[in-house]
Amino acid sequence: MSPRVFASIDEFASQVGNDLGSADGPVITQAMIDEFAALTGSDDWIHTDPVRAKNSKFGGTLVHADLVLSMIPRLMDKIYKVEGITLSLIYGSERVRITSPIPVDSKLRLSVTMLDATVKGEGVRVTLKVVVETDTVDKPVVIAEPVYWYSSAPKLHQVQKDAEDDKANTAVLIDRVVTMFREAIPAESVTLEQQREGFELVLAQLPVRHNAFIAAATYGGVDGYWVQAEGTSRARTGVLIHGGGYVMGSANGYCAFAAEVSAATGARIFVAEYRLAPEHPFPAGLDDTRRVLAAALDEVGPQSCFAIGDSAGGGLILSSLLEMRGVGAPLPACVAMVSPLIDLTVTNPSFEELASIDPICRQAGTRRNAALYLNGQSPEQAPAAFPMSSDLSWMPPTLLLVGGAEVLRDDSRNLADKLRREGVNVDYKEYADMVHVWPLFSSFLPQGQQALDEIGAFVRAQVSSQLSPTI
Repeated sequence: MSPRVFASIDEFASQVGNDLGSADGPVITQAMIDEFAALTGSDDWIHTDPVRAKNSKFGGTLVHADLVLSMIPRLMDKIYKVEGITLSLIYGSERVRITSPIPVDSKLRLSVTMLDATVKGEGVRVTLKVVVETDTVDKPVVIAEPVYWYSSAPKLHQVQKDAEDDKANTAVLIDRVVTMFREAIPAESVTLEQQREGFELVLAQLPVRHNAFIAAATYGGVDGYWVQAEGTSRARTGVLIHGGGYVMGSANGYCAFAAEVSAATGARIFVAEYRLAPEHPFPAGLDDTRRVLAAALDEVGPQSCFAIGDSAGGGLILSSLLEMRGVGAPLPACVAMVSPLIDLTVTNPSFEELASIDPICRQAGTRRNAALYLNGQSPEQAPAAFPMSSDLSWMPPTLLLVGGAEVLRDDSRNLADKLRREGVNVDYKEYADMVHVWPLFSSFLPQGQQALDEIGAFVRAQVSSQLSPTI
């Protein structure tokens, strides 16, 4: 199949559309599946379960639509060329709807619609909508929008200027986050109840994604909320454990963030209303987390389940998995943690090193919260609360994201180092200049959306889907 060649960006912009789809597109083959399995480190691109195959109207082995989504950059490069210009896909889809399973040996047809062409630096950013159809399914199987291409790379001086502008803009946006916290939780707020109320005010300012389904429910005997973005699967299930230093936060307050996680991962999310200290110290929150995880694992199976937590939520997930492993219980396919509070000794060097630049967390406050949670129990009395002292070589694939401007940085660094030493598949990334739990503010903070995209790509590569109907 030869690519269609255009003389210029203008010609591409004027002609690109559904008419350019290829009826003789590439075929999904086992070799292609093997190639992407090697690239992603996952062999879950196909479904060979005989029950699912038998019950499917398509029959035979089914391919993850995620595989096709991952192929789009390569396919686009083979179908469209512009003379004298390299069109490079630099950013994946922000919005993806996967509508049907795809049988192996399906022939693909790509349809591309031009949404926008904007001058950026000395290049042009081309924004596209990509629809993938097959010869075996009547309706589209993958719809991705927007997909960004650059027509050419800006010159070095423009890159440097853009970097300076981006840094200045980031500082303004980070200041907005900090202001939200300081206005809601002023320094004179000394009681725990005032801090709880202030944190809820911050969370209440997070916008809820349009058309997200949110419903109060009890799961595994624990209250919380089911949250599902439009177009996501009911089979792929995530358990979200919220942050708040073990003493603050709520499932209701985290529904907006859960909707973003749902959209990024293509999964339904249960946000647990676990019990908080000091009213319910260790192990109450851990027990609630473990019960919800067990319910999800029992319902959809380990390969269709993942866990995600921020701050104390990350600590609760790790502690829960440690106890579940100890009794031989199944574990989720993967874990994602953002700014996790892991080390309750609260002694890592970053607490002092970054104290002058972290606008949200403080060592004294973190120690107080940890003490309220532990209620006087030592590492010997509560080993699950101190997972850094245990063997973690059994951990499922783990994603760790942390801000470069937060005092909890070393919690993530040390955990990543430990997991690597013990042979765990771990992805670790520090986001420069980012504050504690910055992905919560993805509605206006680009690095927050970037982190969500990273979480989504990680989960989609690790967690299978039974391809049940979407909403």
